[in-house]
Amino acid sequence: MLKKENRLTSKEILLLQKNASKYVDNPVISIKFQHNEQKIKMGVLITKKVFKKAFLRNKIKRRIKASFLQINNKPNGLYLIKVKNNEIANMKFHEITSLLSDLISKIYSI
Repeated sequence: MLKKENRLTSKEILLLQKNASKYVDNPVISIKFQHNEQKIKMGVLITKKVFKKAFLRNKIKRRIKASFLQINNKPNGLYLIKVKNNEIANMKFHEITSLLSDLISKIYSI
């Protein structure tokens, strides 16, 4: 579980949706990133359009947060992870971790 200081607030989510400095995506997940010197903060967005049931949305959020914590080489900043479609429900935990680490490594190259 993420500590409260590492979670994005609703105001930060709205600002990050509009003013993200870097954006990377693939067919399943997109990440918006804004550099921040102090710390790493993250948030996960899953709409009802993607998953109708709340327990599925919460399950996917928990998996994404846990896999995000396992990735070691992350630049400090604000991360907003948005799930685009329901293919992620069939993915295993290590697949989600590798998917996120690939997208975060793309952030370095931009």
